[in-house]
Amino acid sequence: MTLLSKNWTLASLSLTVLSSPYWPYMPDLGFALFCPLFIILSVRFTKLRRWGGIVLALLVIITHGNVVKTQSSSIFQAGLDITIKGKVDSFFKQISYGYEGSVAVHQINDHVVTTWFPPRIRLISPLPLQIGEHFEFSVKVKPVVGRLNEVGFDVEPYSLSQGWVARASVVNKSRFQISSGLSLRNWIYDSVQKQISDSPFKGMITALMFGERSGLSQTDWMQLRNSGLIHLVAISGLHIGIAFGIGYVLGLGVSRLHPMFVWFPFILGASFAVCYAWLAGFTLPTQRALIMCLLNVLLIALRIHVSVSRRILLTLAAVLMIDPFASLASSFWLSFIAVCIVIYLCSITAQWKQWWTRFIAGQVMLVLMMAPVSAYFFGGVSWVSTLFNMAFIPWFSFLIIPVLFVAVIATCLDFPYSDGLWQLVDFSFQPLAYALPYATSGWINISEWLLHLMLILTLVWLLRMVVSRLSQMLLAIVLISTLLFRSPSYDWRMDVLDVGHGLAVLIEKDGKTLLYDTGSSWENGSYVRSVIAPLLAKRGTDTIDAVIYSHFDDDHAGGRKDLDRLLLPRNVYSSQYIEDALACVRGEEWQWQGLHFSVLWPPKRVERAFNQHSCVVRISDMKHAHSVLLSGDVTAVGEWLLARDNAMLQSDVMIVPHHGSKTSSTKAFIERVSPQIAIASLDKTNRWNLPHPDIVDRYTSLGSEWYDTGESGQITLKYRAESRHLSTLRQDGIIPWYRQMLRKEVE
Repeated sequence: MTLLSKNWTLASLSLTVLSSPYWPYMPDLGFALFCPLFIILSVRFTKLRRWGGIVLALLVIITHGNVVKTQSSSIFQAGLDITIKGKVDSFFKQISYGYEGSVAVHQINDHVVTTWFPPRIRLISPLPLQIGEHFEFSVKVKPVVGRLNEVGFDVEPYSLSQGWVARASVVNKSRFQISSGLSLRNWIYDSVQKQISDSPFKGMITALMFGERSGLSQTDWMQLRNSGLIHLVAISGLHIGIAFGIGYVLGLGVSRLHPMFVWFPFILGASFAVCYAWLAGFTLPTQRALIMCLLNVLLIALRIHVSVSRRILLTLAAVLMIDPFASLASSFWLSFIAVCIVIYLCSITAQWKQWWTRFIAGQVMLVLMMAPVSAYFFGGVSWVSTLFNMAFIPWFSFLIIPVLFVAVIATCLDFPYSDGLWQLVDFSFQPLAYALPYATSGWINISEWLLHLMLILTLVWLLRMVVSRLSQMLLAIVLISTLLFRSPSYDWRMDVLDVGHGLAVLIEKDGKTLLYDTGSSWENGSYVRSVIAPLLAKRGTDTIDAVIYSHFDDDHAGGRKDLDRLLLPRNVYSSQYIEDALACVRGEEWQWQGLHFSVLWPPKRVERAFNQHSCVVRISDMKHAHSVLLSGDVTAVGEWLLARDNAMLQSDVMIVPHHGSKTSSTKAFIERVSPQIAIASLDKTNRWNLPHPDIVDRYTSLGSEWYDTGESGQITLKYRAESRHLSTLRQDGIIPWYRQMLRKEVE
């Protein structure tokens, strides 16, 4: 205990573990054998103890890292088409082509996998599976591969934070075995679902009680985000605290019956907290909240008095010891930063006499202090969140969640009046349903420039304890001046976004943006909504100056409706007849922000633009002799006609037509274009196995450098006078070890 009693030991342990996701290499397990020896020696030699936290962290990181590597290898070493046996450990949600959920794999091709730490994978099944069920499936496994852009969801770190090492799909839907397993949690879930099947708040109830949020619609998420109440549907510290409080209050009544029950409030409170966390599936935020709750109960029970800072460090260290890669989830940072801020606010408002003053001031200060955090993770802040939180945190704490608990318990015990309790639950949600639509305009997008300003002000404020006020002012002036007078590092730029099997190219010059294609769409979503609009908000704009649709297949124009609704493009160019669109056909030319656009194909407009009608556009920077060819999905016939024409095709940079398919990129066409750089937009694990190796060889043999978004992520070209600089998100800088492992690349 001496080794772990010092704040330095806890802080050094936590900081070392927090660094682990950014290591370029995960050492083999043999390196961890030195750690126990060092810890033993530190008991004898006092001077070694200051390094004890770091050494213990290394032991935890290397052990966990090698377990994950072993799990990943065990899945793929038998091939991609395998038979697996395992157990379902999460709810399955419906997707467009089946059902998806998490399972633990216990056997692969009749070979038993490690019993203690079975690998967990994300499985797509033709039917919904229930928690606790055992199964046998023939599946096709794939590595965990996600999109990587400046903004947007990054599936690879999220998968590691959830413990998933692969994904798989059932391939033989007629041959599988499923045997029911006893799962009390699933029985409770089914019982509750029968009661709330007709409830308009079914999604909210399921999220609050079981941590299953797939029932919330896109509108629900937007309203919760805009109101600043999104944290209320993520089971975390508030909910676990409420569960503990309910148990504690009930335990107080029991404790008055006999002195031997003096600890009953803590025991019952902790039991309620554990049961709630179990009901929620022990999700990561739930685990963190539960650890903090139980740690504080233990400290009280053992009559150990520790400072607030050490209590936070103990909780942080405990969470990271259990799951060293938890920091890859944004919820980790949001919860711990929020807890630290709340504790700080309680300390400075404790002396205020009026409770309502403490409550209102605390809420306002919490929103202000969490604003930089919200802006960093979500790209914006809710300006109405103070009002909504002041109204609904007490409402959830004292009414909704307690009533939900009672209704669930009554349902499990088959209480005769449980229907009335569920009606009371629906009634308790009515004020929330009434208020949320008023938060429609409550969200403010924060640009990267404004975020940097917020971070500077936060840094200066945090330094007030260690530097003088004059030093604070001088530092603020220097940093803000640097921010104000910083000039852009380019005249214009082109970003080929990572949108999987599709295309979206963003061109920016002098604060204006032009988009070539939008990428695909899916049910309740599109790349416009998830990547393009957030990226533009980060850069300080919410409109598109112009958009060019190469053709109207979904992978190129699937986001058209979202684009029109969210970004209001001023000018639209298309080879297909659509309302208010300008013609994008051969011979058309225009100037945009000093760049010259020339349309080379197709020869005429059509009623429906397919691949062969793709708009082929050449962009040229006349002043500095730069050129780019945007080719859409033009086919070999169109390339042949272009190659024999006298059109100006030569371009320094070329967007490879049709994602590197053999149906395009003819040798004659490439020779006419003569690109120095060829960029293909594609999905790394696409079912068409693109790019075709022959096409890649054709470009490289003709002197072009090959890049594709599947391997490189977002690809950016920045132009400054006569210079051109290419960068990629995946290949520039340090590549974290887990990305290489999950994508099944060489570490």
